[in-house]
Amino acid sequence: LRSPDGTTTVYFNDVVRTRGLWVVVLVFALAIVAVGLTRGILALVGLALTVLLLFGFIIPSILAGKDAVLVTVASSILILAVNMHLTHGWKRQTLAAFASTVAGVLLAWLFGGWFVHLAALSGLTSEEGSLLYIEHLRATVNTSGILLAGIILGATGALDDIAVAQSE
Repeated sequence: LRSPDGTTTVYFNDVVRTRGLWVVVLVFALAIVAVGLTRGILALVGLALTVLLLFGFIIPSILAGKDAVLVTVASSILILAVNMHLTHGWKRQTLAAFASTVAGVLLAWLFGGWFVHLAALSGLTSEEGSLLYIEHLRATVNTSGILLAGIILGATGALDDIAVAQSE
């Protein structure tokens, strides 16, 4: 819509999905508790702490200009320390799984960083993304660092599952 003063106003119309998403979350949580009982409840507490750390620390730190990779590696290790011991207890097997998972996260950082550099991955997947990056973010965010941070965060979850399964 173009107003008389020459400015353009754009409206987006979409479906509100909040109720449906809350239903999915509730069914997911009930299934976790039904299958895992106490461990399931503790896993949900760990998930909630992870989400709080993600939205309360990781994302704000990256937006504030801190190194996305360092923030993610440190946060991943904290997430692993809390979640692994919370859901599996303070046992020798959990400590071994934690130590091996931290080693795996560090290796994911090393090899992921090497591959992102070798393949010259920018983290931008389209011309539109590049245009938005250049025009609106003023190139202050390291998108290849955010890509590597995402790789490390994804590897953290996979390594957690594998290490705990192997240690038990």
